[in-house]
Amino acid sequence: MMDINCLFCNIPTDRIISESDYTLTIRDGFPVSEGHTLIIPNRHVKSFFELHAIEKAAVLQALEDGEGSPGQ
Repeated sequence: MMDINCLFCNIPTDRIISESDYTLTIRDGFPVSEGHTLIIPNRHVKSFFELHAIEKAAVLQALEDGEGSPGQ
């Protein structure tokens, strides 16, 4: 669901690393270390723990997919 007030709903496409049905993966605009990456659920929630099981699995899969690849 798109929200015009949400920073993550208006990400420039050149920052997007990957997308799934449940997540968006981007490089952080202000990284604290090389390769700092954000995995954002598509559904607006306040906490990871509010995600449905399939959404949590997608976040964890995105984490595994990006593990060890700071130069992506």
